[in-house]
Amino acid sequence: MDVFIYMENLSVHWVGMGSETELEEIVATGARTIKIVKPHADNQMVFSKIEHAVKVGCMAVGMDIDHAFNSGADMITCSVCP
Repeated sequence: MDVFIYMENLSVHWVGMGSETELEEIVATGARTIKIVKPHADNQMVFSKIEHAVKVGCMAVGMDIDHAFNSGADMITCSVCP
């Protein structure tokens, strides 16, 4: 039983795409959460997502550096960098 409690206390929840409200609800459960931000072409959007994660109490923030929604010619209009 002690081992289970110890391991449970080490658990970390990683969360990527989702709304601000969804992130707030996750953190409100008490789950130790790391927010993963996508590399949007708009730097202000990236900074805004980082600031929100810090504000709601995420234990850390990371970034996908290889994420892209589109490929080929569609990359010109994509809001996320390759």
